[in-house]
Amino acid sequence: MPASCIPLGVRETIGANGDYIVSMILCAFAFLFAPPLIKVEVPVDHVRASKVAAALNGQIWVGAHQEPRKGGAPLLPSGIRMLVNDARGVLTFLGTDEDDIDQATRTAELLDVEPKHVRVQVGLESKVDRYKTDSTIESLNNEGWSLSTEVGLTLQIASRINEDGTIMVYVKIVGPTGTASCGWREKSGEVATLTIDGLGGIGSMRLATSLANPPPSELKIQGRFEDPITVIIRPKIVEKPA
Repeated sequence: MPASCIPLGVRETIGANGDYIVSMILCAFAFLFAPPLIKVEVPVDHVRASKVAAALNGQIWVGAHQEPRKGGAPLLPSGIRMLVNDARGVLTFLGTDEDDIDQATRTAELLDVEPKHVRVQVGLESKVDRYKTDSTIESLNNEGWSLSTEVGLTLQIASRINEDGTIMVYVKIVGPTGTASCGWREKSGEVATLTIDGLGGIGSMRLATSLANPPPSELKIQGRFEDPITVIIRPKIVEKPA
C-alpha cells in the first residue's frame, strides 16, 4: 500500500517513523487476507515415520542406523512443510494449497508399505563330524542372524534386497581355529553352495551360485579349517513374515 493511500492526517502523525508504520500496516493486511493454513496428520503404520519422510525429501536410508543420504528428486510439493513424529508414527503436513496437501498425503500413504523380508534356508554339513543341520530363518531386509552348532561352528548370515530384485548375501563361518567369509549376489529362490576343503591345512573355499561367481579375492579365509565344510543357502524374498 503506497503512503499516498493513507489519509493526510494519519500521514502527518506518522512523521519520521512513516516507513516502519506503513510496513506494519502492510503486514497486517497480508495477515488478514492470507489463505488459511491447512494442517493434516498422516499415520505411518508399517515403517518408521522418518523413513517415509526421507523418501518424500528425495533421500534413501542406508546403514545399520538408517541415516538418510541424497538419493533422488523430492516427492514433497514445494509449498508443503512437513513435521515428523517417530514416537507417535505420524507425519504432519502444513500448507495453504489443498491440492498440494492431498498430493503429499497420497504419496506418504503409497510409501508406507509393509517392508519385504528375506527367508533363508540353510543347510550345513561337516562330514568328519558326521554332522548335518537344516534351518530356516525369516528376517527384515538388511538384517542378519547367527546359527551356533554343537560341533563348534557358528554361521553368520546377512542379506539385502537389491533394486533389481536380486539378494546380496553375506556369510561368515567361524570355527575353532579359523574364519571364512564371502558375499555374493543371488536370485531370489535360487541355491548357492559354499564349500571349504580343509583337509588338515589352511583350506580353500569355493562358491557356486546361479549368477556370476565372485572373484577368488572375495572368498576370504583366516586361520585354519581342518575339516571340509559344506553350506547350502537358498535366500528368497517374501512380502510378509510367516
